Amino acid sequence: MQEQEVASALEPVKLVVQALSRRDTNLITAEVAFNFCIVQLQKQSSELAKTLADSLESRLGERRALHAGVLQTVGGTLRTEKQYLLAK
Repeated sequence: MQEQEVASALEPVKLVVQALSRRDTNLITAEVAFNFCIVQLQKQSSELAKTLADSLESRLGERRALHAGVLQTVGGTLRTEKQYLLAK
C-alpha cells in the first residue's frame, strides 16, 4: 500500500472530523458530513478507502438502528400517555 493511497483515504475522514469539531455542528450537519465521507471514499480505487467506506457505513447503520429503536419507544410512550390524557 502506497503512502498516497493512505493519505487519500484519510483526507475525507479529516474533513469529517473538522466538520464535527465545529461549535455549530448539529445532527443534520453530521449526517451530511458522514455521507460526504462515504461517497468520497467509495469513489477511490484503493482497498483501504473501500474498506473504510464499508466500515463507516455499517457502523452508522448500527447506530441509526439503535437510536431509531429508542425513538420508537419514546414515541410509543408519548402516544400512550396522550391517549390516556385524551380519554379522561
